[in-house]
Amino acid sequence: ADLAAQAGFGGLGRVQGFVAALFAVLSIPVGGFVAARFTAAAGEEGSRRMTLLYAGPVTRRTVLLAETAVTAGGCVVLALVAAAAAWTGVTWAGGDLSLGAGVAGAVNVLPIAALCLGTSAMALGFAPRAAPVLGAFPAIGGFLLLVLGQSVAAPEWVLTLSPYRHLAAVPGAAPDWPGTIGMLAAAGAMILV
Repeated sequence: ADLAAQAGFGGLGRVQGFVAALFAVLSIPVGGFVAARFTAAAGEEGSRRMTLLYAGPVTRRTVLLAETAVTAGGCVVLALVAAAAAWTGVTWAGGDLSLGAGVAGAVNVLPIAALCLGTSAMALGFAPRAAPVLGAFPAIGGFLLLVLGQSVAAPEWVLTLSPYRHLAAVPGAAPDWPGTIGMLAAAGAMILV
């Protein structure tokens, strides 16, 4: 717990702190899901399986927006399943975690998944072969930046570059609304680009 606190995961001795740490790590597989979906979309385009579809009345923009919407929906479903699983596990173990608190903690990490969605969409538009790396970068790279940066006492401006620095330990704390709004705005801008 002491080593985890040095790396930015404090409060592991309480149920809410432990669940918040689990949900923070949840953003990595959810970000990987986003990257995998857009990698598959890039593969479909690269192998020319989409040529007939694009020859019809459907535009590439429409397909990209549909892929983005379906992937965003998948991220929400993954977060809700994780919330239900955490609530079930804590309840069976006799701990104190409400279903609403579990949902709040899981939904709290969705802005990082939205950043993955934005970078994936932008990569698919400009550099489809880079979609796997760029799509997972906000989740994996941001996590590594924060953990390694805190471990070596990096300057605050370096830590601020990680999206995890703007992620509150929900359900143990209130959400970081300015950080959440900033991440969602950045993700929306990347999707539009």
